[in-house]
Amino acid sequence: MNRRITKPRFRQNQINVLLAATQQRHNRKKLARGAAWGLLLLTTLTSAGIGTHFAMEALLDKALYNNPEYALRHVVIATGGDFSQRQIRQAAGVTIGENIWKIDLVRVQRNIERLPYVAEARVEKKLPDKLVVRIIDRNPIVKVTTTGSDLGKPEILYIDRDQYVVFKPRNGETTRSLPEIVGLRNRDLEIGQRLNQPEVVVAINLLKALETTTLGSVLDIQQIDVDQPLSLKVTTRDGGVIFFRLDCVGQQIHRLQDIVEYAQNNNKQIRSVDLTLDKNTPVIFVQKL
Repeated sequence: MNRRITKPRFRQNQINVLLAATQQRHNRKKLARGAAWGLLLLTTLTSAGIGTHFAMEALLDKALYNNPEYALRHVVIATGGDFSQRQIRQAAGVTIGENIWKIDLVRVQRNIERLPYVAEARVEKKLPDKLVVRIIDRNPIVKVTTTGSDLGKPEILYIDRDQYVVFKPRNGETTRSLPEIVGLRNRDLEIGQRLNQPEVVVAINLLKALETTTLGSVLDIQQIDVDQPLSLKVTTRDGGVIFFRLDCVGQQIHRLQDIVEYAQNNNKQIRSVDLTLDKNTPVIFVQKL
């Protein structure tokens, strides 16, 4: 009885093993076919992509980069200052006839901003053949007399609001009526140099701060002496003298406003003010006959 039951079971196990083996072979073949088709598709897409890339490069090269229609013909320079257009063109580093699409605007901008009198440059392309350069000039706020490079001959240089030595008057040009910084220990200056001496920085910041108050139109500053220890000596064109500390400039300006307002209301002229003291500010008025 047991033999009759065991024999069919054995045969069924053999059939199951055969089916499993067959199924595994079928799956391997199916997987191999899928991999082959996938590889073929990938190869086709890669070839198509490479072909498209080179086709696009050839199209762009013909339509843009080697198209004579986009040859640079005009460089327009817009600036509020009386500066040499030729110097700006040379600094830009572009040449008439080169392809406008190949011009690196960032590089051109950086080249121009290296000029000492340029605070900012904006460069844009105007298709098909024009480059527009807009210059924001550095505006001088003070002047300084230097030793000069010609056998020690003194010369005037202008300094802007960011402490940069920007340029000097041309031959025969009238010197601008600006406050003059005197007392610099090192007067051998060069155009493009930035002055970082604390006294110079405070002097320029003082002038900028005065511009934002009523004192900017009242005080006609002629000279700022930065050779005083820990202070600035400011001289006005009417002979008044004001001493400032190098710190707390804003507070000193407020105190000076009160003093100037008092002088105006009482018809007095200030001869000297010492703002280096925190309290009991010494003030001397001109004695009128």
